[in-house]
Amino acid sequence: LPGAGFERISPMSAPDDLSNLDPAFDGVLRRVPGGLSARCEYFQDRNKRWPFHCDEEGYNLLSRLLRAATPVVGAVQLKIDTACDVEGAPDGRAKANAVVTEGQRIYARKPNMGEHDVTWSQSEYGHLGLQKEYIRYKSVQRLTEAWACLQRAKRNGVFDDLECGALDGASSPQLPLRWASLGGGPGFELLAVRWFFEKHFPKYDLDLVSLDLENSWRGAADGLGMRFNTWDVSDGDGLEAVAGGPVDFAIASYVFKMYMANEKCARWVGEKLNSPQNALRTVLVVSRDENLEHALGMFLDAKLGNTGVVPLMDPS
Repeated sequence: LPGAGFERISPMSAPDDLSNLDPAFDGVLRRVPGGLSARCEYFQDRNKRWPFHCDEEGYNLLSRLLRAATPVVGAVQLKIDTACDVEGAPDGRAKANAVVTEGQRIYARKPNMGEHDVTWSQSEYGHLGLQKEYIRYKSVQRLTEAWACLQRAKRNGVFDDLECGALDGASSPQLPLRWASLGGGPGFELLAVRWFFEKHFPKYDLDLVSLDLENSWRGAADGLGMRFNTWDVSDGDGLEAVAGGPVDFAIASYVFKMYMANEKCARWVGEKLNSPQNALRTVLVVSRDENLEHALGMFLDAKLGNTGVVPLMDPS
């Protein structure tokens, strides 16, 4: 399962220091002593009920994530405080706390899931309290699931045409490669791409862009070191313009099932993948949903998407 166990990865220059993290990350990642080798335990859920495990090097990757996410959480809190005039208004702090509390409620209840089969509405995605909760609790899930998908993609030959191997001496990455996260919000999937390519394909100079309809995610993406642009997943014709040029690889998480499972998206994705020039090489779909048959059927349909689909997990 995504996150159930990382392959061995390098420490990536980050010291083993979990101090000064956002309080929400307390207990999210910890070592579990005992056994033949050190094991580490981490949680993707906000209540820390369901543990996943990794080795020491997975611990280094996740600790790097928590350090990257903490100032982004702080930046969202600052936006809340500024909007509520915490410094000047007598009730500013109470208003800011109410925004955070409302965001926690929206995150926990997912009020649109039952009626509309989407996690949150567009207006809820723009709620600063919800964004704070999302960054705190989705960061681990999005990164670990994307990392696992990248591992499986490499194992299945998706990146066989890329140049691997270490850089020579003091040289820097020279081969340009653009990745776009479709409906990617703050862009944690792209952090996984960046760190995965540091390990396996360091010769590439990555251009990473998160594309999302909710423009207020821009600050969070900037804080993670990603480019961001506003874009609707139904606008295939506008992809290159907002991405900054032709896209080599794309990654889509739960937006695929919720917003791309339609004929319009199947057509534009198929056109990009089958284009004779500057073709989109691959779209990685990161999803734990077991009911993707209908969505994938449209992408496989020769009259619509006319694409190939390679399962990266054993469906049994």
